[in-house]
Amino acid sequence: MCGIGGIYRRGQLPPAHSSLLETMADALSHRGPDGRGTWSETESGIGLCHTRLAVLDLSPRGAQPMTDANGRGWIVYNGEVYNFEAIRGELEGLGCRFISETDTEVVLVACLTWGVEKALSRFLGMFAFALWIPGEAALYLVRDRMGIKPLYYGWAGDDLIFGSELKALCAHPGFTGKVDHRALELYLMLQYIPSPRTIYSDARKLPPGHFMRLDPGGETLVAWWDPDHVEALDEATGTGSTEPGLSGLLDDSVRRRLVSDVPLGAFLSGGVDSGLVVAAMARTGGSPPSTFTVSYQEEDYDEGLVAADVAGHLRTDHHQVKIDSSALLDRIFDLPFIFDEPLSDPSALPMIVLSRLAREHVTVILSGDGGDELFGGYDRYRVVDSYLKRFVGLPSSMRRSAAAIMNGVPSSSLARAYSSLKKVSGRATVENFPGKWEKLLKLVVQNDPASAYQTAIGIFSAVEAGETLGRRQAPALPETFISCLNGPSDTSFVRRMMDLDTRTFLTDDVLAKVDRASMASGLEVRVPLLDHRIVQWSRRTGDEDLFEGRKGKAPLRQLARRDLPKYIADRPKMGFTMPLDSWLRGELKDLLNQYLGTGSRVLENYFDPGNVNRLVREHLTGQSNHHEKLWNLLVFALWEEKWKPAAA
Repeated sequence: MCGIGGIYRRGQLPPAHSSLLETMADALSHRGPDGRGTWSETESGIGLCHTRLAVLDLSPRGAQPMTDANGRGWIVYNGEVYNFEAIRGELEGLGCRFISETDTEVVLVACLTWGVEKALSRFLGMFAFALWIPGEAALYLVRDRMGIKPLYYGWAGDDLIFGSELKALCAHPGFTGKVDHRALELYLMLQYIPSPRTIYSDARKLPPGHFMRLDPGGETLVAWWDPDHVEALDEATGTGSTEPGLSGLLDDSVRRRLVSDVPLGAFLSGGVDSGLVVAAMARTGGSPPSTFTVSYQEEDYDEGLVAADVAGHLRTDHHQVKIDSSALLDRIFDLPFIFDEPLSDPSALPMIVLSRLAREHVTVILSGDGGDELFGGYDRYRVVDSYLKRFVGLPSSMRRSAAAIMNGVPSSSLARAYSSLKKVSGRATVENFPGKWEKLLKLVVQNDPASAYQTAIGIFSAVEAGETLGRRQAPALPETFISCLNGPSDTSFVRRMMDLDTRTFLTDDVLAKVDRASMASGLEVRVPLLDHRIVQWSRRTGDEDLFEGRKGKAPLRQLARRDLPKYIADRPKMGFTMPLDSWLRGELKDLLNQYLGTGSRVLENYFDPGNVNRLVREHLTGQSNHHEKLWNLLVFALWEEKWKPAAA
């Protein structure tokens, strides 16, 4: 895995751009601790830079920027194409010669031989790359089907600049770095910024499954893969069956992702998804997989014992670090550097700690991300669907009255009641009860599918976001959200929510979080469940086959009953969570007042002081639980202090 960057100009590159490429590479050095390189062609207006995390062919032959044996093109590449050996064999049969043993060179030669779009259709993997083809005078910027690997681009004067992270773009002196206020609205509502926007008005994310072609005549954005277009599942993969079962697909996906010239392991929680990935690793018959888990001192948030049980069942070489609040709080000031646009997903902190633990032992990790979005694992799918079917038809006045009554119960009283319930039941029955109670109160008053979805997944409602920003008008969700949630009529609303999450939340929150947290430690994460063949299998599967009663992920649960301790299949989902509500009243109280208190820079430049002061006051006194909102605002304030963007 690596960091890539570069500059494209319709005209000659100025001499100073050689040192600028070095500066961009410096900004990406954490992504590639094993080597770096730059290349430019002044007359053609192109310059590339690369930092290398060596995983395949550790020799200097794998260095980048890389050209082919005939000098027909240049590439900087970040990712892994898992079927590269089969593709290389085909190309060698056509007379192509290779210098290295890397998949990078195979990607380069395949694109030069077959054309970019045809070559991409044959790749099985995760990748982002920039390809310069002198014969076409064209630059291609390419991103994988699911957006596992990131790629940003933007304009700085006459230069188009691009990179694996926004840091590379910020290194250009001509990049203005102005805050996109529409992106800030979306961040408050969603906790992340959906593609193609970024926090900066002059930068964009290349959407998943797209490439951009730039040449002297202009630029063209092409969607080279659409999840709604179902390909034959065995195309270019050699599975030997047009309809392989999920178990066979998962085994093949994991097996392909075990190819590595460096040590490899897996993240392991107490859940179904990571457990199935590790079980498939164990079936390969090699040495026991190395597995890694974060364990919490707070019992309500801890899955360490369950993960250890799964590790014992699968006989892995298990590593577990038990952390307390101070260990996570020490990482808070890492957030704005690692995530160079605001991302207030609370699981980012434990992901940073877990990645550092794993990197002490391995260089490559497999994870279980994607199972919830593809197979209906989030509770919100059924909750929102049930609400829309059963309650949205009730008079809105009745629903508003019910919400007002429920909202009148103090947060402190709810906490005591829930604590008593836990003592009776013996364990927490609802993960993040305060946050889910708050979302329930918002959900009760929603009247349309898009608003109900945003309530279930979001932080601030549209009205609250407008008030927090000091505006009279509530911001709207992106049109893509509304169009996806409102149609087509022959698709269930549950499936529409899953599809939207796969296209947005999965890419711009979950995968962005994992990529940045892991690459900050020089760790490569591979995601077997997001093999595009498994994605297509899930989309072919009917709703009735995805759900068992009110529980999603039925196909994965069935495999879990075969491969994991019996109780794992029916455990409620936990995920990486933290006791933010109590931290903000305790360990983080001073930080909260410093960054969101009267006179703070972020209040003066971005938010309405009265609204933010009210949120802080109500949370600290126990009148209400606003931990998600306050964490969202605090993360933005930390980011703003680190990068000091132009507010206009």
